Amino acid sequence: MSRAREVLRFLVAGGINTAITYLLYLLRDVRFAGTPTENPYLASVALTDAFLDQRLRVLRGLTYRRMGQLVEFEWEAPTLSGWAEAHL
Repeated sequence: MSRAREVLRFLVAGGINTAITYLLYLLRDVRFAGTPTENPYLASVALTDAFLDQRLRVLRGLTYRRMGQLVEFEWEAPTLSGWAEAHL
């Protein structure tokens, strides 16, 4: 089985939280219009507002903190591949 298929199978089996964590690590170094929590990539998969806040607070592999408009992420792994090695 190819590595891409293994990742996809794990993401499906791991549920939405694993998929969101994967997406955030993937977007970590991408430049885009918006903020880390308000951007076209997250909006395209309906991750916005209160739903996104709820999900971000329970993800494994990163810590999310928000105070008003100030948003902070603390990453468990330095890269997407580091996260994948630890969780996939």
